[in-house]
Amino acid sequence: MRSAAVEQELHFGLSFSWRHHAALRAALTRLAATENARAVFRAAFGNGFCDATLATILQSWRLGRFDDLPEFRLVEDSILLGHPAAYAASLHAVLLAQGWMDHPGTHPQAVLRVLLEEVGHGLDTILNEQDTPGDEGALFAALVMGDCLSVNEFAAMRAERGGSVSRYSVPLPITGSPAG
Repeated sequence: MRSAAVEQELHFGLSFSWRHHAALRAALTRLAATENARAVFRAAFGNGFCDATLATILQSWRLGRFDDLPEFRLVEDSILLGHPAAYAASLHAVLLAQGWMDHPGTHPQAVLRVLLEEVGHGLDTILNEQDTPGDEGALFAALVMGDCLSVNEFAAMRAERGGSVSRYSVPLPITGSPAG
């Protein structure tokens, strides 16, 4: 039988910082405990999802369970073509650029924003049968982090489109966080 720590290392990758994962869990727990959590989800992911599914997710987060989150995998930077991270729906995994994660100049708040964005893309695949228009992950991250978005900023996020990267010459549909 494996210890919980070993299971977590296998799930999140040996180099994935627990500090980053703890910050992500804390942000999602705070969101789940707020009265406006449903409004955040509706703003980011639209109105077409099942309320019972959302209620289950929020209840799990309030209880400290995050089984619905994607797996986190550290990959070579070249796989993500300059993106610090990307969500791969076919794997239900967030791919994290090893060099970006390990770089001493990468600010913890930047990591949290990227993790929230990619988790947002994963949540969209759980909640909706069709991809929500625009960059729902960036919108989710902005709302969870408390950013005050102008009407123009909101509209710009709704107008963005996802993409793909090639891995070993096979296209892997992803939605990537911008480098920065």
